[in-house]
Amino acid sequence: MKLSVQPRVFVFGVSGATWDVITPLANAGRLPNIRKLIDGGVSGVLASVRPEGDKHFRPQTAWPCLSTGRRPESHGILRYFHTAAEMQVPSIWQLISDTGRNVGTYSWPMTWPPKEINGFDIPCYHARDRRTWPPELEDIRNLDRQSAKAVLDREGAARLRLLESLRMAQVLARYNVLYPMAGSLLRSAARVAFSASAEERTLELRHAKQQLACGLFLDLCRRYQPDASAFVTFLVDYISHRYWRYHEPEKFGEAPATPAIRNAVINAYIAVDNMLGRILQRMDSNTVVAFVSEHGMAAEPDSTEHGDWHYVINAARLKQFAGLDEHIHAHPIARWVAYRRDDGAPIAPAEVEKLQSLVVVETGEPLFQVFNQQHEIIVKFNLATDVAFYRQANLENLHIAMVDKQIGFSELARRNDRRRSAMHAEDAVFILHGPGIKRGASLQGAEIIDIAPTLLCAAGIQTSAVFDGKVLDVFGS
Repeated sequence: MKLSVQPRVFVFGVSGATWDVITPLANAGRLPNIRKLIDGGVSGVLASVRPEGDKHFRPQTAWPCLSTGRRPESHGILRYFHTAAEMQVPSIWQLISDTGRNVGTYSWPMTWPPKEINGFDIPCYHARDRRTWPPELEDIRNLDRQSAKAVLDREGAARLRLLESLRMAQVLARYNVLYPMAGSLLRSAARVAFSASAEERTLELRHAKQQLACGLFLDLCRRYQPDASAFVTFLVDYISHRYWRYHEPEKFGEAPATPAIRNAVINAYIAVDNMLGRILQRMDSNTVVAFVSEHGMAAEPDSTEHGDWHYVINAARLKQFAGLDEHIHAHPIARWVAYRRDDGAPIAPAEVEKLQSLVVVETGEPLFQVFNQQHEIIVKFNLATDVAFYRQANLENLHIAMVDKQIGFSELARRNDRRRSAMHAEDAVFILHGPGIKRGASLQGAEIIDIAPTLLCAAGIQTSAVFDGKVLDVFGS
């Protein structure tokens, strides 16, 4: 069979998506593109997976399960800070590329450091630097990294995120994104300028950033014409974590909020459906489409975060206070920081000990969880929920000691968003649609390790690779 008549494969990944939100919205006609996939394909609950001993379903370990068809113990990504360098088995993207077909992935987790493939790879925000494949696409990753820097290292970050992107207008124009999206960008800028609160500005800018990412992905697909492609968005995951308290206020006793805040979760799903529609318009009829999440989401009324706010590490100030070597640089990623030497050399144990020596004066507990990965130090707050003091205290009043010097907690941490009100759940989402796929069917018993072998089968690719998952019963008329 010729490659040209074999089905293409496209995966639309929505981190944290759950049927609990999709079903009522789709039934009400508010998610028309997702509804179309459901009615014309096979759908069901997708059971997530986590490493033994881990209490959380983490995206860093679950997405590799999706792409390899293997459990965490088989593919090797067991911790939230692992990278693709620890991946022990090939992903479907590598397997498809090895057949000579073109592949394109945008923001798929655990592809950093990127490997050479036939096509393109834009790693997600877990990346330590802006490397991409091919290297000439690094300016795209720099858009995300500029935003991350604004979030974690600057005051007034919410107002700056869109400005950071607009300063790179030349990049956006190069990828045919700026002019087609000029109208929506101007509307976003206006809404940011007249937003009633910093939270509303943050939400608007998150949405704008995802729309830009979608536009960039579409232009890369136009250039590379991938036979297998994937686009992953974390918009639903981020907004669900921080704003679920308004989605189910009865579980939190939450006071009424503005419409933008109250409907933040619903609006995130609607935005995702719109992005899906933009992409599907560019896909030909010979494409198998997979809509998947790596885990679900559920209310977390008793959050493991303390106080009313979520804090992130002030990586630059911490480096200064701890006296880390000048050649060690910070790579802030979500709630943690990876410190690496700029020359890639192993980090001296003495540098690790400096970070381990920081303690909270009021409790005597270490301030951080510190992991020595030889080529990087991973640092994460250690404000454990089993220490009752932290539940009662205003964290910004804490004092941090290191040998004979002290510093206030608020100098080493920045207040970022509201305290988490939802957390990852086991039940994820899958929908398969396209040539050879049953229409309007539901399927029970699927696991995320089943997606990779099923997609390879849908694409007509035979491989000697071993999978822990199975080919799902989705094929037929």
